[in-house]
Amino acid sequence: MPRTIGELPTGTRITDYISLGVITKTFPLTKVRSALSATAKTSVRQRDLPAHVVVYYVIALALYMQSSYREVLRCLLEGIQWPRTPAADIHVTGKSGISQARTRLGWEPLRQLHDDLVQPIATRETKGAWFRRWRVVSLDGSTLDVADEKANVDAFDRPAASRGHSAYPQIRFVSLVENGMLVFGVERKMATPETERRHSKRFPMVLPVTVKPQDGGEQKCATRDISAGSVFFYCDLRIVQGSPIELVMMLPSEVTGGEKQWVCCHGRVARVVEDSTNKQRGVAVKVERLAFLPEISLGCCP
Repeated sequence: MPRTIGELPTGTRITDYISLGVITKTFPLTKVRSALSATAKTSVRQRDLPAHVVVYYVIALALYMQSSYREVLRCLLEGIQWPRTPAADIHVTGKSGISQARTRLGWEPLRQLHDDLVQPIATRETKGAWFRRWRVVSLDGSTLDVADEKANVDAFDRPAASRGHSAYPQIRFVSLVENGMLVFGVERKMATPETERRHSKRFPMVLPVTVKPQDGGEQKCATRDISAGSVFFYCDLRIVQGSPIELVMMLPSEVTGGEKQWVCCHGRVARVVEDSTNKQRGVAVKVERLAFLPEISLGCCP
């Protein structure tokens, strides 16, 4: 029976649900490539879906279980493409291409990545992660249907059903989960009390920024300064005070305290200043939420 393809709600973006940048920080590209190399799954030639992108795609599938395969891939590719060429059309591989890419990848790199990186991450200061000197964990179990293949049938068997056996082999698994931790954040709230915002440190620096007002239009602009909760930039667009706005830029290491990082900022225009000297508008934006964008590419590692 035909079914409606599961999609994300209209008007939402990948950054509204999951920060792919957090995934790439939890599973760094260097570690992904190392796992692919260790399992001999590195892409031999350039493809629409190279092996390292498929790894991130499989991780994203687990976070978008209610959506179709192609919809998840579209969101992933949009998140990868946005910092580089926002206006570019996104080519989403068909069902056959997705199936072939996942078959080429197999399960070995994912297990290797798990064994290399997954470990307890709570510190002694993490709230909810400890009871006295013991680490708090949760134990839970579930079932998962797997591909209808002979190897899976032999390994896991088919569970009993009202009319014999079920259509698919089924895995029964138990998971041990560390409490008090959030590895994949949806978004990081930037709302700050007015007094704290005014005293936050400002960084006078000129950075390229892509500006997208609510009423349409898009322009490459430059910042004058940034802080923990605000951005000031110059542009030629007609921007209304109080209107929602979206900014995409790369934060330098001086701001992040570590590596450079692409971010997508959602906020509201706090004020608009006409600069007669430069014949441009100065725009101050109060940042309400911030999403990290991925630093992975469809081709070679940048």
